[in-house]
Amino acid sequence: MSRITCLATILSTCLLPNACRSSTAPSGDCEVTNNLEICIDRGQYAQGTTAAVTLTNRGTSVIRVDTCSRVLVERSTRITFGSSFNPNRRCGPEATAVEVAANMHVLAARGSVREPVSVPVGIPQGFYRVDYWLVDGLGALLSETPISSAEFDVFPSARP
Repeated sequence: MSRITCLATILSTCLLPNACRSSTAPSGDCEVTNNLEICIDRGQYAQGTTAAVTLTNRGTSVIRVDTCSRVLVERSTRITFGSSFNPNRRCGPEATAVEVAANMHVLAARGSVREPVSVPVGIPQGFYRVDYWLVDGLGALLSETPISSAEFDVFPSARP
């Protein structure tokens, strides 16, 4: 094969839209903790796009998931991941257990819900996850430890 033919083959393969990118971009993934499965639809997002997150109860009892404290958490070199329960994040500055209970997802055994999670414009490139907290029927926190999605990449040139 001549050098020109070889170069043309390489260029046509890798410069076609998404030809090289699609083979290297990670796909979505799921994580299960305490019978709550959190699935993200893709492994890579661009800034300003929306991730589709599916929460599924893999157990036999009702699970209540707080949506007021849901947060995107970045992995940094200083801190592996760090987040805390904070209902004020999405339910207002004076959010209490009442607001948490009014906004929580109640998942029956084997039940699921899909919700959009915005990846803000201007968010730094890096690795992220989505954290949720389990609450009781009155909206009170059950554990300080969040339930986390799989890690995903925020990359400026990711396909929307």
